[in-house]
Amino acid sequence: MCRTPARTAADIRAAAKEAASLAVRGEPVNGGPYTVAVEFDAEHLAAASTVVPGVERVGERKVAYTTGTMYEGIRTFKAVTTIASAAVEEQYG
Repeated sequence: MCRTPARTAADIRAAAKEAASLAVRGEPVNGGPYTVAVEFDAEHLAAASTVVPGVERVGERKVAYTTGTMYEGIRTFKAVTTIASAAVEEQYG
C-alpha cells in the first residue's frame, strides 16, 4: 500500500526536522592520522586513482591513503572518486 505524495512529503519533513534537532555542534575531533582504503570493482579504476598525490595501490583493485585530518581525507576521497568516474567513462563511454 502506497501513501499519497503529500503524506510522504509531510513524513519526510517531520523526520528531517526531528533529525536536525538532534544534531549537536561540537568541537572537531583531532584523532588523526586517518587511513582510508577504497576498493573498486575494476582493476583499471585503482590504477587510475594513483595519479592523486598520496594515493597508493595496496591491492589489485584497492588503493589507500593517509591524511592528518578527515577534512583532507574527504577531499582526497572526492579526487579519487572523480578520477575513477572519468576512467569509467573513458573505458565504457
